[in-house]
Amino acid sequence: ALSMFSRLARAISAGRAAFAGAKPEREKRAPRSTTPLATIGRERSWDATKSTRLTGKLLSNAKTQFADAIWSDGGERLRNIGRYLVREHPEAAAIVEHLAAVIVGRDGIWPRFDTGDETLDAELNRRFTAWAENCDARGEEDWASVQRLWVREISATGEAFTELGVIDGEFVLSPFESENLGFFGSSSNIINGIEYDERGRKVAYYLTLTKPGPFGVPGVGPQIRIPANRVLHIMIRNRPSQFRGESPFDATAISLYDIFDADRAEMDLLRAAAYFGLIIRTNPEQFGEVSAMGGLGEDENNSDGYAPDKVAEDEMMIERGVIRAMADEVKAVETNNPTGEYQSFTRALRQSIAARWGVPYSAVTGDTSQANYSSERAAEMHSRPRYEFQQWTIIRKGAAWFSSIGTERSRGTKVF
Repeated sequence: ALSMFSRLARAISAGRAAFAGAKPEREKRAPRSTTPLATIGRERSWDATKSTRLTGKLLSNAKTQFADAIWSDGGERLRNIGRYLVREHPEAAAIVEHLAAVIVGRDGIWPRFDTGDETLDAELNRRFTAWAENCDARGEEDWASVQRLWVREISATGEAFTELGVIDGEFVLSPFESENLGFFGSSSNIINGIEYDERGRKVAYYLTLTKPGPFGVPGVGPQIRIPANRVLHIMIRNRPSQFRGESPFDATAISLYDIFDADRAEMDLLRAAAYFGLIIRTNPEQFGEVSAMGGLGEDENNSDGYAPDKVAEDEMMIERGVIRAMADEVKAVETNNPTGEYQSFTRALRQSIAARWGVPYSAVTGDTSQANYSSERAAEMHSRPRYEFQQWTIIRKGAAWFSSIGTERSRGTKVF
């Protein structure tokens, strides 16, 4: 045991001596990076921000711009696109009418005065009810109709405007279109027809009075300045730098137009399937091929109104009940019939449109063939919060005005 401990002690002392006399090894440094400083850390960036073949178009369209700068660049074109779609596209018109019916309804959104005096509140509510039956400057619309007009304008153009005034002692509403808004001169504090103060608050609106009727041209006519406290500007603000409304068609215009193109293409295929062509081979080695196009079972005065005045030399019309002498070889021209992909393609587009607008699919298309009570109720429950939000926008900008500022500004008129 003693010898074992002595050998262990000698080994430890020898190890200490070797360690004390040995030179410590220098710490190895990492090789110097040859990566440029501009690219350091890019490996940790988001995949969507990396420039690749798939993200090239996305990165080129994603730019740093303020909301009003975007509106100044393309706001009028987007507004015109929205009006065109509502005017010509059935799905767009259905969306706008559905929102107007759901948000405003038949009777409209009504304010209730609360001054603390029950007698005064009852009198104000009675007068407001009488005034609401015929409240616009033209004497044609009631209170609910004006609100539905606001919803239609917000849906098509992103904003609605109404001038508040007094005509012959009557307090009236005078809605006007955003096409009438504009400024002819040059001023740094007047942007897109709206004048702002140094703090960015709206001071006045510049309107171009357009002659009514078919000869009226937007932007042509005398210009007037209306103080901002006399104008109801109803819009949904999505960005802090936004002072003009953006049409909700910004994200659905292309999809709606794709549906329009798909409908036209499908109709062209159906029309092509209703006709047939013949290839008549008459001594092909000398004359080549001569084609003849004709309609199925239609004479020169066919029912669809298509009767060409002149037929080319290499064409002949196929008429009902006529037997023609054919050449040596006749071959029918094959046309591609409409495929079954049309329904699935357009349904996917319509579903994305309904999701953007926050309305049920059946409200866009009127199609309930694949719906039941549970699915329709679930879709309605998802859409209801958005309806309530837009109703609150109408209340805050429109109805609440009468129960607060409106009673002061219209005091002395026949209404209040």
